[in-house]
Amino acid sequence: MTSRKRSRYPSGMPAWRHVWSRRNPPESITNTKSPYGRTEVDNVLQRWDQQVAVDAKRNDYRLPSKNEKDLRIMSNYLPAKVEQIFGEPLVGPNDAFVAPGWLLKMIAEVAKTDPPVHKAPPVVFGMDTKSVEANHKSLSSFDFGMSELLDQYADTTLG
Repeated sequence: MTSRKRSRYPSGMPAWRHVWSRRNPPESITNTKSPYGRTEVDNVLQRWDQQVAVDAKRNDYRLPSKNEKDLRIMSNYLPAKVEQIFGEPLVGPNDAFVAPGWLLKMIAEVAKTDPPVHKAPPVVFGMDTKSVEANHKSLSSFDFGMSELLDQYADTTLG
């Protein structure tokens, strides 16, 4: 017993169905009369509509079972709730918040203070010959020990 491959189209459905729309079928087909008084297009469309209904019914049965199967598979790897992965949602800024006067005074006081300015480090950040020579000279004074150089210049931007 040989198995026949199922056609892509429902029985009697010609390959040209996807080329023309229901509103504008080819004239050569619309003028063809079937023995039952309807045009051949009407017969083909009726069979097509029947097949679409059968397909929809089959999909209505299959889709929930496939979704349940996917859910079972994914639940092995993912937690049930998104909050378990990302945590609780963060609350954004409240535009209706009015800052108390003491807070604004403290912010203004901090903004007026001068920040401490660090000294420039003895290391020259560059790729040219002068930078390499300057860094060689700085490191050679510490017997090429980087940790000693960093300890000595902790009050610079290296610290």
